[in-house]
This record gives sequence, structure tokens and C-alpha cells, in this order.
Amino acid sequence: MTLGDLLAQKRITTALVVDDVCDAVPTATDIGPENEAWAIFNDDLTAEQRQLIEAVYEDAKDRSFDELVSDDAYVAAVWGLRDTLTEVAAPLFEQYLADQASDQTYVDVVVQKLQELGLECRTSGRDFIEAAQEVDLIVIDLFFNKAQDEAALHASKRMLRDAIEKRRATPPLVILMSRSPRLEDKREEFRDEVGLLDSGFRIIRKSELEEAGKLDRQLERLAHNADDSRMLARFFESLEQGMADATSRTLKLLRNLRLSDIGQIQQLLLNAEGEPAGSYLVDVFDRVLQHEIERERQIIDAAIPLAACCPLNPKANLHRTNGETFIVSNDAQRMARTAR
Repeated sequence: MTLGDLLAQKRITTALVVDDVCDAVPTATDIGPENEAWAIFNDDLTAEQRQLIEAVYEDAKDRSFDELVSDDAYVAAVWGLRDTLTEVAAPLFEQYLADQASDQTYVDVVVQKLQELGLECRTSGRDFIEAAQEVDLIVIDLFFNKAQDEAALHASKRMLRDAIEKRRATPPLVILMSRSPRLEDKREEFRDEVGLLDSGFRIIRKSELEEAGKLDRQLERLAHNADDSRMLARFFESLEQGMADATSRTLKLLRNLRLSDIGQIQQLLLNAEGEPAGSYLVDVFDRVLQHEIERERQIIDAAIPLAACCPLNPKANLHRTNGETFIVSNDAQRMARTAR
């Protein structure tokens, strides 16, 4: 079976490549407020050229130049007028355009490879939340600006987290790419803070994209795990929602406790055992919460398919009998029954 056939069999047919190179307009961070070219640009601007910029961006009239170079709107105005400003603006965007050309090459390689494998592939810049809702695979850059600083890393994590928040039960597979040497070090941080499943997440250096078989290998691993990853995602989503509902019911029940009830428990039971009331209430909450979680139908329904696929404990199983769900562990030689 070819990789393209495997991807199709695993229902991986659409992809989104996310990289700031796809944005049409640079940000202030992309150019760099500390860029020495800004000072030269400011000195060389004629009065007529300043008026052109102020006509596009009126706030430029009343703000200092030091403020403007950190303003995305000002940078966008200068970028839009770069052909009119000609040689005055050219040095300012020289490094940015070179970086764009380099990163565009990597994006083109990914898109071409995915299309050759039969995937319908789209590209997007930073504004990709809506585009991410209907795709099976996202290939995303680690940093969302040319500075590749912590702010850029935070932006990529936040945006991807927001993009998949609406589809936690059916999240896309994700490949994180970067030309940064920090890619490996940031892997777990990115995965955990975005909330990705490890089985549905891989990394690749941009320099490896052009190496034969490197991207294929990561895609193959994701494809082989795709069905199990989908089941895990549904389980964790059900578990999160079920635990929230169980916690709400538990707290509602325990709020019915009166101070007199706690006082009597303290006198009749806890004083003799030397136990404080707080520890006792925590133990009670723990037991009640466990019971409430185990009665959640959605958690059990999502957990049952995992029993057949989980390779970590093949002796454990979940099955239904007469409308009840049993959790069976041959290792422990016991059966815990959860009434439904």
C-alpha cells in the first residue's frame, strides 16, 4: 500500500499549511523596531513622502518615530507605499524579503508533497482559525514572526489552541515545522500548552523537508495512529465534559451539609480518631466524585472502543452486559462494575 493510499484509507484527505510567510503584510516585529534601517529611512524621508504616509495612516502625524516603528499599522502603511517610496524603503524590507523567499520555498515543498499524495491542500498565514475547522492535517510553523522570539512562540501556540478549541473531539493531526534549532526543545511545551495528543503530533525541521522520505515518515506514523488518536480525542473530550458535570453534581450535593452535621460528625467520629473535619470532607468529596464520574454515560461510551485498541495493557478490557458496563482486569483478577 502506498502512503497516498494509507492516508486516504485513514480519512486524511485535506491539509492546511500555516506559516507567517503566507501573510501579505509584515508586522512591526517582522521588520524589527531595533532595525538600523529605520533610522536611515527616517532621515531620508522627504516632506512629500511623509505626507504620503500620513495620508494612509493619520496617527503618524502625532506620534514619535520610536513609537511608530513598533506599530503594525505604520509598518503596513510603509509596506503598502514601498513602490512609491522606492529606494528609501528598499533597505528597510531587504532582509524581510530574503527571509520570505527562503520560507516560501519550504512551504512550496510541503504543499507539493501533500498534493502529490492526493491531499487537498491550502495555505494560510496567522489568521487561520476558520480554515482549520474542516481539515484533517495541519502543518504549522513554530514561530509566527521573523524574530523567532518567545512572543512568536506564544502566538503560534495560542492561535492553534484557539483553532482546535471548537473541535476537541475531532482534532486535526499536527506537524510542527521550523528552521529553528530549538524545535526539539520546544516540542513538549508546544504539545502540552496547545493540548495536542502525542500520537497525533510530530515535528520536522524545515531543512529536512527536502530530504527524501523525512516528511513521508512523519505522515506515515500519523496515519498509522490516526484511528486510535481519534478515539483518544473523543475519550478525553468526553472525560473533560463528564468530569465537569460530575464535579458540579458533587458540589451541589455537598453544599447541603449543615454546620451542625459537620459538628456531629466531628464529635461522634473524628475526635475519637484524631482526624480533622477538613481531611474527612476531602475524603468524602473524593469518594462521591469518583461515583459521579463512573456514572457518566458519555465517558464509558467513549472508553469502550479504547479497550480494543490500547496496546499498553492488552489484558484490560471494557464490555457491556445487560445494559451495564464492566471494567475487567485479568492482572488484578477482579471486576469493577459501573451501573449505568
